[in-house]
Amino acid sequence: MKTNLQKCRARWTDRRNVAAVVAAFALTVLIADFAWGQSGCKSFKIESNPRELDDQFGFSVAIDGDLAVVGAPFALFSEYGLVIPFHRNDGGTPGDLLDDTWTQGTSIFPNFPKNYTPFHFGASVAVSGDFIAVADPLATDFTKTVFFNGAVQVFERFGAIWLPTALIQGPGGDDADSDELTGTTVAMDGDLLVIGAPNNRDAGPASGAAYVFERVVN
Repeated sequence: MKTNLQKCRARWTDRRNVAAVVAAFALTVLIADFAWGQSGCKSFKIESNPRELDDQFGFSVAIDGDLAVVGAPFALFSEYGLVIPFHRNDGGTPGDLLDDTWTQGTSIFPNFPKNYTPFHFGASVAVSGDFIAVADPLATDFTKTVFFNGAVQVFERFGAIWLPTALIQGPGGDDADSDELTGTTVAMDGDLLVIGAPNNRDAGPASGAAYVFERVVN
C-alpha cells in the first residue's frame, strides 16, 4: 500500500496485511426481544438537499454517536461522487428520534493528486470520532498501466469543516495484479482503519485481502 502523507497532521501506517479468511466458523443466530423498523422502534428519514436524479444518495452509510455519514458515489453535481455528513440534534425526549433533527453539513468532495482520478468517491464510508474515511474502489492512477487501483481518503473535522489529512492508495506500478479495487469496503474504530480489497490476487484470482492501518499521531 502507498500512503500520501506530505500534508498530514497524523500518519496512517500499515499495521498488517490480512490476506486469509477463516476457513470455517460457527454461526449463531440470536433472536432479540425487540425489532428494528417502524413496527418495533421509531425511525427518521434523512435526505440530501439538493437531491438529483441518479445520485444514489444512501449507497453507503456509517454512523458514530450523533454523526451520520452518507455517500452518493454517482452524484452528478460533483461528477465523481460526494459524501454528506449529518449531525443529530437531540429534540429533548430521550430515546425518541421523531423529535430530533439532523442538520446537513458541508459536502465532502475528493481531493486527489492531479494524476489520480476518482470515479465512485463515497462508494463506502466509515466514521469514528473526528475522522471520516471515504473510499473509491475505482480510483485510478493514470501514470500507471492498470486501472482501478482504488483509494481511501481520510478527512478530519476542524470546527464545522472536514479537511483531507491522508490518502491511502491501492497498489500501483506496472503490476497486472494491482487493480484490486482497494476500498470496496472500509471500517474504522478509533485509530484503526480496515480497507477491503476483494480483487487482490496474492492467493489466486480474486482471492481478496484486507489491509489494517493504525493512525500514529505526530
